[in-house]
Amino acid sequence: MPFKKTGTFDPHGGPILFTGEFGDSVIAVVGRAVETDFGSINIVSTAGDLIFGQIEGIVTFQGVAPTGNGNSGDFTQFYLTSASNTTLAEPVLGIIDVSKTSKYSADSSDTIGTTYG
Repeated sequence: MPFKKTGTFDPHGGPILFTGEFGDSVIAVVGRAVETDFGSINIVSTAGDLIFGQIEGIVTFQGVAPTGNGNSGDFTQFYLTSASNTTLAEPVLGIIDVSKTSKYSADSSDTIGTTYG
């Protein structure tokens, strides 16, 4: 998991959650940073992209966790959306924490401050 939620700076508690559809052919992973693009949610892919929030959950259009991962496997905190997710009648959705007061931590796998840190 790229980021782990550790709490909030807000003394009143809970996060602000937004639910929206993922873009086409997106590899959604719980804990990853996301951006918005023309009404759908996409993974932050380049330095300098504005972060919309962090993925808190991945759900079906009915609001429950998917049973598969979109790539012929079991759902294990990641999902590969179809190439036409934005045009499906029941797209895969992301629950995104958009609160500016949420605290996260991350394990460093390389030099901190680099693209791969």
